[in-house]
Amino acid sequence: MKILHFYFLSFSFVLTTYCASLVPTGMVKGLVESAPSANWIPIHSNPKVGDFAVYQGLDGTKTKVEIMSQKGAIFEVKNTFLETSSLLHFMKDYEEHLFIDKEGYAKEGFMIEISTSRKITKRVANEKDVGYIPNPKSFGVKKTNLTITTKAGTFKIDSIIVIAKDFANGKFNAMYFISPQAKFGMVQSRVVGSADLQLDTLATLISGNNLVGYIVGEFGKLNFKEGADLVESN
Repeated sequence: MKILHFYFLSFSFVLTTYCASLVPTGMVKGLVESAPSANWIPIHSNPKVGDFAVYQGLDGTKTKVEIMSQKGAIFEVKNTFLETSSLLHFMKDYEEHLFIDKEGYAKEGFMIEISTSRKITKRVANEKDVGYIPNPKSFGVKKTNLTITTKAGTFKIDSIIVIAKDFANGKFNAMYFISPQAKFGMVQSRVVGSADLQLDTLATLISGNNLVGYIVGEFGKLNFKEGADLVESN
């Protein structure tokens, strides 16, 4: 069975594709440990040590992202898996740490294997890596009355960040619905194949008057490949 799974540093775009039923857990752990850290994640304005958010994926996976420390304009962000599928149960034994600037761009990263306290140094993804995030495009939607309700509450969306990526198994568009009310900015994320929703179609919707109706109606019927909702924050 082929699994397509996005590891969000609660919302980062590090993608791994593998045949989960065929690959031994030890090999998958090796791939996770050797994969580079995300080069970018969304971050809210005026971040503070202790800020956290919990996200639940469409597959039930739950992750928590938290600001652990600050040194000047650099913030240390920690991601942990609270709940996972049985195939990814070993991810609960890892913490991922990323040092980012106020724009969300990563400077360095590492992982901790909790059971052994082993530190795993990781490089930041670059243009040659599958998980590299190229120039996130932010579309302002402040003029629309777009709100999204999750278990964490109802949030006014003021922008949608779109990331387009080509992979061996197809082209995908990841959308992050951003609110200034939400820690780490992201209220909801959804990943769709480009055949289901093309970027020029989305841009037209955002620039016009039909975005709210589309999100409420047709958008929810798309074949989402992955996604996550904000379910808790401080």
